[in-house]
Order: sequence, then structure tokens, then C-alpha cells
Amino acid sequence: MTLLGVISSFLNASSCDELFKQFFIEDIRMFVEISADAISLAQKIKNLSEHELADLLVKADDKYIAALLIILTQFSQHSVVVNRLVHKVVMSLQDSLNKLSDLDIVTVARALGVEIEYKPCALETHYIVIKSANNAQIGALCFNYRMPLYHYLKLARTLLTEESWKLVAFPIAKGFIYVDNKVKIVRLIAEYLRHALVSKISQLSSSCMLKGGETEEILRKFEEVLEIPTKSVADLNTSGKGEENADSIAISEQVHIHRLKELFANIKSVEELVKIAEKYFPPCINNILNLLLKGENLTHHQRFALATFLINLNIAPEVIIDLFRHSPDFNEKITRYQIEHLQGLRGSRKKYLPYSCATMKTLNMCKWDCGVKNPLAYPYKMIKLVNKNS
Repeated sequence: MTLLGVISSFLNASSCDELFKQFFIEDIRMFVEISADAISLAQKIKNLSEHELADLLVKADDKYIAALLIILTQFSQHSVVVNRLVHKVVMSLQDSLNKLSDLDIVTVARALGVEIEYKPCALETHYIVIKSANNAQIGALCFNYRMPLYHYLKLARTLLTEESWKLVAFPIAKGFIYVDNKVKIVRLIAEYLRHALVSKISQLSSSCMLKGGETEEILRKFEEVLEIPTKSVADLNTSGKGEENADSIAISEQVHIHRLKELFANIKSVEELVKIAEKYFPPCINNILNLLLKGENLTHHQRFALATFLINLNIAPEVIIDLFRHSPDFNEKITRYQIEHLQGLRGSRKKYLPYSCATMKTLNMCKWDCGVKNPLAYPYKMIKLVNKNS
């Protein structure tokens, strides 16, 4: 069975019993023995590049993959860990899928329940290329794939803030949306797999209760190898713990409005940032922040909005970088460069401002009416409210 075959079986399983029966003939001893290799595979997934990982996963025993997915169901509450592993597996799959023929892509997609049709130049559009005042040519663009519009909206829901994925970027006719190339189709399949796997891992968490000395030892080793924390930063939003630390920097007394950036600059950790954000950040930014803390793969616009907001509040760069460590595709070197670029320390030397509220709404990143025109104004509005009530 191929890697995609294992993933398809996992996505279609209604319980862990089905998976144990299919891959381990209901033999818990076999599962325990294979789990050691599955944990070793998890460590390689964590450390290898996506290109190196693609070759490894193609050759991996299907039982190793199945055991790893079952083990992950026991850690569904650690969304950062789950999202990071799933992201790397899916990205390596994306690399492999891009090497397939158009017809093979359709076969794979349908096996996964993704409704896609392929026909060479199923739809042709024309455009004018103006080379000079007296020289213009007509060009043609073929769209080889199509899928039901409702299905596209489901697959691309996390991509729709990007210009190249908005509905206006594709022809739509008789309930179908037409896509021009294989790379975009593979990206849609990858997005579907990412969300479907994370959702299934969570769904099966209750039916995959691994108990007993040997299986508990498996989970302990997995925690150790993956460096899974006993408590995640995201838990601070609901646990109530960490409040003592947050109180040390909370704005509880009358504070001069011009000292707000100084107070934000005193934030020394992601934990402190999260507690302050609950009260003083606008809902749109808090929404993006919470998605990141859960290990979600943010879009370009979401990353830009969050990073520029924090930079312009004078949050320390190291705290911002540590926050983005929750991203499933985190790369410290790239993240540091991008933060410094947005600060105006690299590239064009221009310091970037956050999107306005109007732009946030246009990009479907804001559904609230906070009475401000830019997210940066919200903390100032809140501090005035605190001062007025204190």
C-alpha cells in the first residue's frame, strides 16, 4: 500500500478498531513492536527537509505510517505538534504529487474524495498583450481542470485571502470553476489533506485510547522524542494560570497614553504577550494569534497583519520570533529576516504598517466593528477606557 493509500484508509476509518484490524490484524503486540519504528520516523519527519522527507515517506512501511497516525491521536490536544508533523508530511506529499501526470493527479484526488476532472484545454480564455502603441497580440490560456464551485470553496477556504486564489482569478461556468495548471490543483489537494488529517486525528482521539504499560511507554517515548511540552501557551487562554506573571505587566492603573509602547516593549515572553492580548488586542488580531498558537498554517496576509501589528506596538523582535515558532513551517532564519524586513532594517528599509480595518475586512480577516480605522488604534482605545474606569 502506498503512503496515500494509508492516509486514505486513515481518513475513511470510523474508529481505531478498523485501523488495528487493517494494519495490525488486531494484534497489540505487533503495534507495540512497530511503534518504535514509527517514533523514529516521527523524529525524522521533524528534522528532515521536505525534499529529503519525500523520498523517505515513499519508502516507509505502511504500518509505520499507520502506527504514527494512531499515536498522534493521543496528542490531539497538542495542536502545534500535530499541525507541524501533518504539515511536513503533506508538503513532502505535495512534492511527490507534482511529479505525477495530469491523469494520475485526478486518480489520486478522486481516491481521496476530491472531485476533480481533467480535460486538455477544457476551457480557453483570451487576453490582449500590448507590446507598443501599434503592436498588440491576442494570447490564449487553457484551463485543463475543473471542479464543482462548492467543492473549490471547501478546499480553498484558507487560501481565499490571497489574490491568486480568489474566485475572480478563475473562470466559472455552470456551477464549475476552472483551474489552469497542475501545481494549483496539487496545492488544493494538499490543503484538503492538511485539514482532513488534523480533523481526523482529533475525531479519533476518543476511540484510540491506548492503555497499559507497554502503550504508555510508547506515548512517553513519543513525548520525549518530539519534545512535547506538558502545557502549551494556548492553554493560558482557558486555564487561568500564568495570571500572576501577566499581572506584573498588566495595565491596571492610570497610564499616560504615550507610555503604551513602553509597556508593550516590557513584554518578555509569548506567555506574557498572550495574556495582554486578551484585553488589549483587537478581535481580528487575537483571532490570528489564537490560530497561530494552535499551530495553524497562517496565510501570507495573516502573517503580515500579525507581525506588523506587533512590530508597531514595539514588541521585542525575539518575542515575535518565538511566537512564530508555533507555525508548522517555522524556519528561524527566514522568520528573523522577514521580521527585520518589516521593521525596516533590511531590503527597502521601509517600516511597514498593519493593514487598515477596511483592508482587513476586504481580506476576510475581520468580522467585527471596533470603532477604529486601524488595528493599532484599538490598544489606545482600550487604555483610555481603563483610565476612565479606574
